[in-house]
Amino acid sequence: MTPPQREVFFKRLYALGTPKASCANRLGCVRLAIHLLLHSEFEAAVAVLAVVCSSMVPVNRASTGRSFLTPLGNEYFLPVRKSNKLTSRSVLCMLILVAMGGTYLLENPLNSLVALHPRYVWLVERLLEHNIPTYKVAFWMRKFGSLSFKRTWVWANTKRICSLDMGPLFGWEKQGCVQTTTRYVDKAGKRRFVGNSNLKRSQQYTYKFASKIVQMVPLVRQDTMENKIPIKVSPESFMDLFGKMNFGEECKQWDSEADLVRVVQYVRGSKKLNIPREWRELIPKTIPI
Repeated sequence: MTPPQREVFFKRLYALGTPKASCANRLGCVRLAIHLLLHSEFEAAVAVLAVVCSSMVPVNRASTGRSFLTPLGNEYFLPVRKSNKLTSRSVLCMLILVAMGGTYLLENPLNSLVALHPRYVWLVERLLEHNIPTYKVAFWMRKFGSLSFKRTWVWANTKRICSLDMGPLFGWEKQGCVQTTTRYVDKAGKRRFVGNSNLKRSQQYTYKFASKIVQMVPLVRQDTMENKIPIKVSPESFMDLFGKMNFGEECKQWDSEADLVRVVQYVRGSKKLNIPREWRELIPKTIPI
């Protein structure tokens, strides 16, 4: 980003507010994701985020403990903690995108509880405060060549996602669909089902779906004016705004939910890290853990 673009980015980020807990579970992936976002085209970036759905769908609620009333689930269960952390980090990526004037698309299967995660709810509410609505569309992934029906939800800060809904499935489209579960009756006579090899394959995007997203990009970029966060005229520079951000208690909240302190440690441990001199006084020397 150029210096003027950087100033706009920080003013938008400051207008949204520092996330109390937010923002790939591997440390290198987090750094790479943020790096790619910050080096993407300003006010033109579009990204699709798909949080791992196995912990978010109702079929696993017996083990995850998730529901409409308890969207964070049973965090004593490791997969639930990992999924919550991934979702929080994904929200940070969305926050960066929006502050850059870009567009995010969040994809998950039908009935996923990912949109009820407190961090995503926080982002939606903050965007509404700036008159930026969040849109949601439901569609059949089978329309895009998926091997299974796969009813899918997408949330985004652009209404262009409505073009993903290509109508109901017709009888001829249902032919050849594979089953993602195997049903059986246990020894007690109770009907049960278990995921099979087709379930894993259904998580992969098809070429047709990817092509549709790429075709949407020019139209999405035309709408960026509607999604921009208004910036108040202020003599403060982006460095002034960065210096006013809270690095105290909020860092503890970040770490508890998104494990960001370990990400910072990972980045600071690089021998190739080069912090500009004018920034060194603004970055805290220590971070509470």
